[in-house]
Amino acid sequence: MSKQWLIIADELSSDSVAAALAVLIREKDPALTLHAFGGPELSSVVHYCPQMITKSHAFGMWERFLKRRQYRQFYRQLKRYCEAHNFEKVILVDCAYSYTDIVPILQEKSLSIDWVICPHVWMWNNHKKAAIITDAATRLFCIFPKEYDYFSDRHPRTFYFGHPVMSLDAIDCRKSERSRHAAQLEKLKRPPKKVTTVAICPGSRPQEIKALLPDMLRGFQLFQSKQMAKAFILVDSLEAERISQKILDESGVLDCHLYQASKESLFVQSDCAISATGTLTLALAVWMLPTLVLAKVSLPTYLILKYIIRFKLSFFALPNILSGTAIFPELIQHFTPQDIERELWDLSHDGVSNTAKDALAPLMDSLRVEDDPYDAIARKLLASD
Repeated sequence: MSKQWLIIADELSSDSVAAALAVLIREKDPALTLHAFGGPELSSVVHYCPQMITKSHAFGMWERFLKRRQYRQFYRQLKRYCEAHNFEKVILVDCAYSYTDIVPILQEKSLSIDWVICPHVWMWNNHKKAAIITDAATRLFCIFPKEYDYFSDRHPRTFYFGHPVMSLDAIDCRKSERSRHAAQLEKLKRPPKKVTTVAICPGSRPQEIKALLPDMLRGFQLFQSKQMAKAFILVDSLEAERISQKILDESGVLDCHLYQASKESLFVQSDCAISATGTLTLALAVWMLPTLVLAKVSLPTYLILKYIIRFKLSFFALPNILSGTAIFPELIQHFTPQDIERELWDLSHDGVSNTAKDALAPLMDSLRVEDDPYDAIARKLLASD
């Protein structure tokens, strides 16, 4: 009987990472049978996917409470599935919002756990949550230097691979996209651009899009009243497209369209951006695109974080967290469309400050890797050491 592995990715961003790894693992070991609990990308590249769990994902503590029945259903299904199969290994990809419930189920079956991209407890030094991860994992696979520094002191089998957006292949892709765009402009012999192009990146989670996109569009509309501008909303799934189109139609904003091509082709033609927090902010930093980062959670979740958990974090955008410097301006929780318009105006006219550029250069150097991180992680997952 062939070896069987189980991959778990509980949200859309980790679903993409898990799918990329699954493809490489199957290429390197065709005899291996892959099972998964994940989303649309992961389910399409594994042998068996008993349940799609990314649709049940909730962003925020209050939202998780409201969806507790869906989560409990998944945990029961996971337990039964582990009992019915003899898994040699389980690969957790992030699982930041459900790992405290997933881990006991896997430990009960004494399953070996390889953890790819640890939950971001290292950002706020949550040692209690970190202990759950280090006690459960057989190996930890990190993509950020600070993540590796934190966990390598707590787990002997912690490995660093670098972030996929900083691989040489990704850098070559950016150079190629810039060259292609420059060639198109030269061929068309366009005059200097007078219209400001804004990339609007509201995230991939439905809840995040609903919370941020209306304010993003209202802020952009105010910006349009002072500056000739057009905008493109980056969408990366059919659900994101449906939600974004509905919000755009209701907003009445003119010269704003959905963008479904690659993010690289959008960034290269944009003058500035408005983005949700997350991995995309790192890609925007790599492109040196002046960006305003927004973050907002529901009122119940905000009150829980502020007054019960007393959550404190100096920055929310990944480039800012990793560098310890405000490379991108941030508006968190309490902001108005007027605030967004003011920040957009400054970014479109002043760009990224020299101070931010000085902080960004060493950050990019620290993240740059020669090998494709996905390929390196896949090889390590298949290795016995």
